[in-house]
Amino acid sequence: MIRGELPPVDDQAALMCAEYAGLFSDAGGAPSPACRKGRLFLDISGGGPVTRKRLVESHGIRPGTVSALVLELIDLGLTIEERPRPPYTQGRPEILLRPVFERIGVIVVHVISREVRAVLVDLAGRALCEHRIVVEPTQADNTGLLTLFSELIRTLQQQAPAATEIVGVAFSLPGIVDSETQRWVHATSRWPKMTNMKLAGLARDLGIPVTINKGLNSELRARLARRANERQGGTLVVHWGYGIGAAFALNGQIIGSGSFGEIGHWTVATGPTTRCLCGQAGCLETKAALWALLPRIREVFPDAPAEEWSFETFLRDHDITNVPALAQATSEMALALRNLVVTLFPHRLVLTGPFAQNETLFHQFIEEFRANMPAHAPSSIDIRVGRPGPADEILGASIPLLQNALYRLCGGR
Repeated sequence: MIRGELPPVDDQAALMCAEYAGLFSDAGGAPSPACRKGRLFLDISGGGPVTRKRLVESHGIRPGTVSALVLELIDLGLTIEERPRPPYTQGRPEILLRPVFERIGVIVVHVISREVRAVLVDLAGRALCEHRIVVEPTQADNTGLLTLFSELIRTLQQQAPAATEIVGVAFSLPGIVDSETQRWVHATSRWPKMTNMKLAGLARDLGIPVTINKGLNSELRARLARRANERQGGTLVVHWGYGIGAAFALNGQIIGSGSFGEIGHWTVATGPTTRCLCGQAGCLETKAALWALLPRIREVFPDAPAEEWSFETFLRDHDITNVPALAQATSEMALALRNLVVTLFPHRLVLTGPFAQNETLFHQFIEEFRANMPAHAPSSIDIRVGRPGPADEILGASIPLLQNALYRLCGGR
């Protein structure tokens, strides 16, 4: 089965609040003040008019307790009171409660092609401000990138709304990432001079928590948050864009870290072959990644952009299937995907990146993939095209830091 996915609807606040809900569930016994406070905040955040009276009715707690907890939420800056707009119903209008999602923010630093972006995300997953810069390979060694990261972060700290407390920085990065030691090991398709970069020192310099995530793992985390049914069985995400990679979750748990999923650097050819940016010869990326295909695409379409999601927009207006290199790229990707699927046997497969967003290329790719599959392979695998753009990656990277900050702000330990 092959399914596409609609562009994101304005459901991010509901998605984020669903992720916070687990923080405030009681393990048993009397509910703690932090849990009560958190549940009231999530109720206020749920959309529609919310009053103290409604909170009393829906939570089954005394009016005095509700008033005290609401006042604490107001003092914390998580909630404000406002009068309803006219026309009023009969009697004195009740004061409405509104969430202040921008009270807490996390800076997410991520990479698209050779562009580094920093975006400040609030509790509802909204981007409050953003800054970006293109980094050429000659500029990008460890020192240069660390300096750039610091500048981007400090720029957003200055641009942040006055009411927003920035509670952490989440890096969501391509290549080989060691989350435990906070090291970005390699990003060979973009900046070969960068190697084994240590990011742990930024937390000390900035005075706020710093996390480091593999980009596709961030994207998969947001996907699992959005789709409860995909937390059962295996979910495989494969990205085909500027670089090529994969992420895998089994029963809702993301599997692997470090170099897991670096299928772009599988050797697919031997003998005299094109040398990859990683230094090896014959890598899958030399046959199918956007960075390798772009010179040949530009022979036919000189204006083809290198930035992934600009390229996705370009594909909607241009038929590039007549570019000879695309046929080989599709075949190489189909074979690589076949090998990955018969290794992991996922229940569902999600294809992301600009090439997957082109309907003609996608169907050619899937036809070749199915033709390569062995007879014993399951035919019921659910194949989908993931959401376009980097929104899932940004949300997935920000969720853990936002969860921790909200829990602590409400009084949790």
